[in-house]
Amino acid sequence: DMFAKAVQVSGSHADAWLDWGRFSDRLMTMEGTDQVFPYLNPQIAPVIVGGYLQAILQGSLEARLLIPRVLWLLHVESDCSGVVMEMDASTSSVRSTLVRHIQLIPVWVWLPWIPQLVASLGKGEAGVVTALLLHISKKYPQAVYYALRVQILEARDQMRQLQQPQYAETKAADDQGGKSSNAKEVMSKLHQMHPRLALETETLLDEISTGFKKQKPIDEIYSALQRLLHKCLQIGTSSDDQIQLVVQPTKGSRLLYVWSMLNKVCDQMFSVKSLARSEEHSRILNALRPAFERDFLPNKQQFEKLRNGPANRAAELAVLNAKKDKKVDFSVKAVIGRLSRWKGMLEDILFTKRANLFPLRKWSRQLSTLTTRVLEIPGQYLLNDGYSKPHAGNHIMLSGFCRDVTMVRRSGYPQVRLGFRGANGHISYFLVQTAASTHSTTKADQRIVQLMTMINLMLKGNGAASSRVLCYSLPIVVPVHTRVRLRLDGPSMVSMEEIYLADRKRRAIDPTNVIVSQLIYDNRKDSNAKIVRTTAFKDICKNHVPANILTHHISEASESLAHAHSMRTSLAKQLALSSLLVYLFSASERTPSKMVLDLDKCCAFYDIDLAPKYILTSTGILESTDKLTVPFRLTRNICNFISPAGATGIFANTL
Repeated sequence: DMFAKAVQVSGSHADAWLDWGRFSDRLMTMEGTDQVFPYLNPQIAPVIVGGYLQAILQGSLEARLLIPRVLWLLHVESDCSGVVMEMDASTSSVRSTLVRHIQLIPVWVWLPWIPQLVASLGKGEAGVVTALLLHISKKYPQAVYYALRVQILEARDQMRQLQQPQYAETKAADDQGGKSSNAKEVMSKLHQMHPRLALETETLLDEISTGFKKQKPIDEIYSALQRLLHKCLQIGTSSDDQIQLVVQPTKGSRLLYVWSMLNKVCDQMFSVKSLARSEEHSRILNALRPAFERDFLPNKQQFEKLRNGPANRAAELAVLNAKKDKKVDFSVKAVIGRLSRWKGMLEDILFTKRANLFPLRKWSRQLSTLTTRVLEIPGQYLLNDGYSKPHAGNHIMLSGFCRDVTMVRRSGYPQVRLGFRGANGHISYFLVQTAASTHSTTKADQRIVQLMTMINLMLKGNGAASSRVLCYSLPIVVPVHTRVRLRLDGPSMVSMEEIYLADRKRRAIDPTNVIVSQLIYDNRKDSNAKIVRTTAFKDICKNHVPANILTHHISEASESLAHAHSMRTSLAKQLALSSLLVYLFSASERTPSKMVLDLDKCCAFYDIDLAPKYILTSTGILESTDKLTVPFRLTRNICNFISPAGATGIFANTL
């Protein structure tokens, strides 16, 4: 009681309201220690939310980080009630407390949490969330439109699936129906408030999702070869014990798995349906078919013999010796070699500087002639950290698109880079990514960006971190369709995989030859994978991959020694921040293709497709860090570039 009276003495003191909210939150947490999770006290929860919202209203920067807690309490209250409650400010509840503050709190405070608000449209708190999204849409319609549109499309697709007889009477169908109706209500009113903006935004997103979603025949073949090569390398470099985990078979040999994949890929690639997609598909696939089937289609008789025979090494050798009579070696090692050769040939076609530029009009004639005065370049609101008010007039307006699009390689797959030309002459580049070319979902990436934003705010408020200018580089992702998205990626951004492949090409060395010669188990009798891998690693480091590849590439891109030193310092700091996050989330599979550098921004480091690794047998539990093979990547090339002083000094001190 004394605390409550002290807070009421000065209602404009933000820290007092924040402490009051935290004090009430601790009381409810202590009370719910012995209760079933999630626990909510209906008398204390409104007090918590009221304290936090009043602190935000009075300008508390720290209280804005607690908005997720407010949304969580709202969701728990709706779940505990068991019914969808109407908005009513007369009763004391989390819902009514939030309703009273919607018109009082600045709208821009909610911008960082739009993904969570849109996701709540299908839950019990949909009434309050709908009113809140409409309030945001009046002033910042483009901040809401992208996520809301994708939510409607996802709900539509899920409803079609749930309308099947086996799902017709399930609760999931009702939930999806509610989510769709609430999202459509917000979208309908947004169209009424901003008709021209909604029309032009819809046209823009339709053209991007339809024009760039369909891959060219060469792109499809390259993507298929990339997936096939990755799987063959997994199988070929796994021991007999590990092979069961790689492909999860019931029985069979390593060679049988590879042949089965080859047979399936050939059948799908040259099927009647694939050839009938377009005249270009028919022409290119028919031209490549004889050579492709000669290199990758196993003999049917030998394939049946291997599939029906015993799963042992002797049976494999018998089949392989029979195949050698036809002068075509179909061992795992030979298949990987041919896959690598085909992949290199297609890379020369797709990614050379003369061949990777395509006129935009060939992809979308409407985008090449688009003119607008109301659209902004997407993704600008995602850079807002919730600390400062975004001024819509200061955001860069979209005036058109670059004449050409560029084909680039990210995560091993070809992707189109599209240039958005701003009214001020600035060009923002985005990759058009489909579900086939990325390893994570848009929602997961948005949550990671939100987490990085919150950590940046905490680092900014810490004296030691602020003096070192520590912050994460945000990998901005903009949803376009259920299976299409935009990712910020400029011409100066390069992945460590691309740096390695460029060095291999400059030296005229096949990048997979090292793996093939060292790790393939075709003719090995020993089964100790650890010894084999250790020996191979030492040989690769000594004879094949020099430690100065990264240093050489960045030195060529730097303007002076001082610039190179700044890039070294910046990379050491951001690698330390990334390593901490990777370790905490058990995200150990950080391949070079997922580590991207922006050389124009002093070697800014971007973590692409960063996703927590959960235990398969548990829900919501991260895998133990004790089981990680590599807690974070600090390879020889990275250590060579940041130097021993950077590794033991800047990197270690930042951690």
